[in-house]
Amino acid sequence: MNKEFKDLQAMVEESLYAAFKEIQTTDYKNLWDAMAYATLNGGKRLRGVLCLALGERCGIPYDKMIPFAGALEMIHASTLIHDDMPCMDDDDFRRGKPSCHKQFGEDTALLAGDALYSFALESVCRRADRSFFSERKILDCLSVFLHNSGADGVLGGQVLDKKYEKELKKALPGRALVYRVSIAERALATAKNKRDYREAVKLLKKSSSYPDGKEMVAAAAKFWRENNPKKTSLLEALDRARL
Repeated sequence: MNKEFKDLQAMVEESLYAAFKEIQTTDYKNLWDAMAYATLNGGKRLRGVLCLALGERCGIPYDKMIPFAGALEMIHASTLIHDDMPCMDDDDFRRGKPSCHKQFGEDTALLAGDALYSFALESVCRRADRSFFSERKILDCLSVFLHNSGADGVLGGQVLDKKYEKELKKALPGRALVYRVSIAERALATAKNKRDYREAVKLLKKSSSYPDGKEMVAAAAKFWRENNPKKTSLLEALDRARL
């Protein structure tokens, strides 16, 4: 990762912290805490960095693009809150920490995802430099955000994800299991200590709804741990263990 990328990451991160620091109200503190928890819970900030880089290529200084970059990251975080919930992917952990609904409860998480989306758009309206951008340009940007995060964008993609996941399980149960395991493999790959590893294994066990899937994944995880995880992928472990 080069220095320029890290510098842009830091700019996006600082912008997100500043956005939440500006909030002075103590009303609905639990809701704001959940929103901040989901947004400031790590991540590469790739979307924000790409936004800054694109602006720079168009002749727009980084500091002018920061409100838009931060808003993209907030929108992304809002989708992750909903994506982790039991009615969707049912993930208990996000980046090695309890997901928002496990930390704050399903009701607060649901509202935090909605509120964070609104806060992202509000932050653009409030923080965009109107001495640099015209009102028309700001509205055009908001229109792009709204369209691509709605039914023809992110939410539509979620619908397709759920639809084909169900069809895959119904038509090809064996392949569906491998598909789910390959996704869950990333949890093990990012485990940094024994606690993280235990939580990753719990996540793996939940990755399949098949009766024999949990045993299969648990055995594979055990084999994977015992055979140098840095060099053996979980799918290779499945094959070698003949599970």
